[in-house]
Amino acid sequence: MDTNLEMHDGGIDKFESVLGLSHISLHVRDIEEAMRFWKTIFGAREYLFTSQPESGVIPGSADERLTSVQVGGTVLHFSRAEGTSGWDKEYPHIAFSVNSQQLVRLKQRLDASGVKTHPIWTRKRVEALMYFRDPSGNLFEFFCWQFDEVDGLVVDAKSGGDFRPPVGDLTYDWKG
Repeated sequence: MDTNLEMHDGGIDKFESVLGLSHISLHVRDIEEAMRFWKTIFGAREYLFTSQPESGVIPGSADERLTSVQVGGTVLHFSRAEGTSGWDKEYPHIAFSVNSQQLVRLKQRLDASGVKTHPIWTRKRVEALMYFRDPSGNLFEFFCWQFDEVDGLVVDAKSGGDFRPPVGDLTYDWKG
């Protein structure tokens, strides 16, 4: 397998990268406790998705509530869910911000490098995302606030589509 990917003219650019860290999503036992912890000890401030209205991402019901704080330049998302994290859970994960072109190219690079991926998908028909794991099994996400061709993406089952991100199936034996 060739990991020195160097294509041009719409192919993979070997220097294509991410814009930066988007957020870190954590499973917590109590959202209010997590908020108090980060606000009290680290001076975090609440981070609301409403400050990003173009994303179309809005917290769900109280049971699915996604609450966030910003610590320095990093956003921490807290999700309360029954049980603990596991191979089939979206939490915890680390997310990188990417633009539309980067998302497509980075998926191509992962696929060409033998890293298991899944289709790029959307929740609110504005943003796009994709999960992958590193060779140690850590879960990562590429997140694009506004995807150029969102109409062609599969939609999350919780948002009226039938796609469920197959995070439990992203294991592989990397030969890099």
